[in-house]
Amino acid sequence: MIRRTEKLNHIKSGFDRSPIVSITGLRQSGKTTIAKDFTSQYQGTCTHFDLEDPRSLASLSEPMTALENLSGLVVIDEVQRLPAIFPFLHVLADRKQKPACFLPLGSACGIDFKSAESQFEWHELE
Repeated sequence: MIRRTEKLNHIKSGFDRSPIVSITGLRQSGKTTIAKDFTSQYQGTCTHFDLEDPRSLASLSEPMTALENLSGLVVIDEVQRLPAIFPFLHVLADRKQKPACFLPLGSACGIDFKSAESQFEWHELE
């Protein structure tokens, strides 16, 4: 439990520095579980996209339209399935007013998170 609390605190402190905090790790490493724990403690609205669900994937076919009017916490699970979303997240993060913060979760394979998210807080789960 201490380790999980430490990870949740790490995510919270990441949002103190950046509107985008990503969590990466191998499949079944606990990314979604940590995100659910974080959203249960989040003070505000939460929107969740699971890109393994065809409906969520389809709703992000035009990322800017889908994301620009959201507020609160936006979780994008399995983000490696839609690497083209990162430039849109950068634009949204650069807005003067930041009504939303973003928590992309993804597998460590399939995308180079470190280079794609150079301005993001980045956390890897073992």
